[in-house]
Amino acid sequence: MAKSIKGIVFILLIIQFSVSSAQDVILKSIELNSSGQITELRFELNSSNDVLALVLNGNGFFMGIEILGQKNPIEYMYYDEYEEVELRSKLSKMGDTDINYYSSFEVPEKAGRISKIGSIYIDYYTVDPDKASKVYSIGNIKMNYFTRSNDASLAGKIRSIGELEIDYFANTVETDKIGKVMLIGQFNFDYYTEYDSPVMRGKLKEVIGSDDNFELKVVNLF
Repeated sequence: MAKSIKGIVFILLIIQFSVSSAQDVILKSIELNSSGQITELRFELNSSNDVLALVLNGNGFFMGIEILGQKNPIEYMYYDEYEEVELRSKLSKMGDTDINYYSSFEVPEKAGRISKIGSIYIDYYTVDPDKASKVYSIGNIKMNYFTRSNDASLAGKIRSIGELEIDYFANTVETDKIGKVMLIGQFNFDYYTEYDSPVMRGKLKEVIGSDDNFELKVVNLF
């Protein structure tokens, strides 16, 4: 019986560790503008003693990091003039979280890009011209993008974030919609066409659906 109980406890610990690891990186929000383009992605990172927000732009390029919640004081440290050229003046530590970068001695195509935030690894595409330098993975979340082999109007656009599928209008007679977001997970989008109004053509018309896994933000352009 004792051996059986130990086995159950061991399995529970493995499950708990797996769930904990899966929560290290969470997609928090996707921002879309009224022209149907993704403008920002926000991920929450639980690293060391800090909870961080990692921000990408709508093309999958790194924009920045911020510490979430109240923490005072927050110390910022940077690489100095004695480091490799591609690291000099870059952020090396924020709060309790170390920031590491790829070296030119590792993969030249990634040199100077963030490789690790605390315990969270970051990786990038390097070969396909429609994906090169875009974020490939943030911890356990992988990102994929459309290429011109899929459709020239979609080349470089985000195709998926982990299990979340994203699609766009491409082969449609309504040319005012081509290249605009059509679907993000459980959300569906529609846009005004010239037949609706020449003035409103191409503007966001309707968002249908809901998804509890992330927040959808719509930013209206003026």
